[in-house]
Amino acid sequence: MQSENVDQVIQNFPSVDVIMPTLNSARTLEMALESIIKQDYPGEIHIYIIDGGSSDTTIDIAKRYGAHIILQEGIHMHGKDGAYNLGIKRSNSPYILRMDSDNVLVEESFLKNMIYPFIEDSSINLSVSLSTTGPNSTCYERFGSMLDQKQLIEIAMKGIKHGNYYIVNDMTIGMNNCTVFRRRDYEVIGNFVSDISFFTALRKKGLSKAAINLECHYIHYGVPSYLGVLKKMNKRVKRVSRIIEDYDLSNLNGTSDSPPNQPITIKSYFRAIILNFIDIFRHGKKIYLCGFLLALVPIIVALMHPISMSKIYFGYLRKLAFKEGK
Repeated sequence: MQSENVDQVIQNFPSVDVIMPTLNSARTLEMALESIIKQDYPGEIHIYIIDGGSSDTTIDIAKRYGAHIILQEGIHMHGKDGAYNLGIKRSNSPYILRMDSDNVLVEESFLKNMIYPFIEDSSINLSVSLSTTGPNSTCYERFGSMLDQKQLIEIAMKGIKHGNYYIVNDMTIGMNNCTVFRRRDYEVIGNFVSDISFFTALRKKGLSKAAINLECHYIHYGVPSYLGVLKKMNKRVKRVSRIIEDYDLSNLNGTSDSPPNQPITIKSYFRAIILNFIDIFRHGKKIYLCGFLLALVPIIVALMHPISMSKIYFGYLRKLAFKEGK
C-alpha cells in the first residue's frame, strides 16, 4: 500500500510553501487555513498570504494562523506582477502548493500524499488533486466539481496507475487549484502569469509529467451565488482585456495522455449551451440547470462589456493567426 511506503520515507519529506492570495477573504479564509494546519505532514509547511488590500478581518485571521503576510495593495492574483508570482519569489521551499483562499483541503493526509510522488519519482513535475463538494457547497460549485472530476479521471485513466495515483506524461489541459509543483521548474519558466500560461510554458519545456491523486480532494467555495459568478466574470473580462498579451496560445495538440485541447469557437460554445439545456430535461436535476445558467454567463458579460470582450476575442485570433503564420 502507498500509505506504508509513505511512512518508510517519512524522513525525506521536504518543506512546502503554500501560496495564497487574499482580498477580503474572511468568509472562507479560516476554513482554508484550518485545513492546512491540520495536515498530518512530516515536513515543514510555510503559509504565505499575499493581500491586495483587505478591509475586513482577513489579516487578523492570517496572523492568528501564523502565516507570512505580504501586503501589496491593489495587487491581483495573476499577472507578471501578480500575487502568486510575488509569493513564490518571496518563499524558498522546494515545493509550492498553489491554493486560493476559498479552497479547503479535505483529507488530513492531503499534502503528504501529494508530495509523495515527487519523492518516489524525481521526473514528476506536478501533483494534481481533485475538487469535491462539502455540505455548504452551492449548486454552482457542485456542477463545477462534477466537470473537474470527470475531466481529471478521464485523463488519469489514460495514464499508468502507481499506488493511489496515476502518472501521465503530458498534463496539457490546465492546472486546477491545489496543485503542487517544483520550485526548480518554476525557475525555468520564470513567471507565474496565470494557470493556463504557466501550464502551457511547462509543457513547452517538457516539464508537464504529472501525478493525478484520485484520493486527494479539495473543496472550492468560490461561487456563492449566480450574481457572484457574474461579478467575478466582469472583473476577469476587464482585466484580461488589458493584459491579453500575457497569455500564451502555444499549440497544445499532438501526442498526449490528455484529451485533445479543442479551441473554443462560436459554434462549439453554442453547442455547449444546447447540450446543457438538453441535460436539464434528460436528467431532471437542479445541478444541470445551474450548468445551463453558467453557460450563459459569457453572453451576459459580452452584452455588458462588448469592448472588453472584443479585445479578448480578436486579440486571441490575432495571436493565433500570427502563430499559424510562423
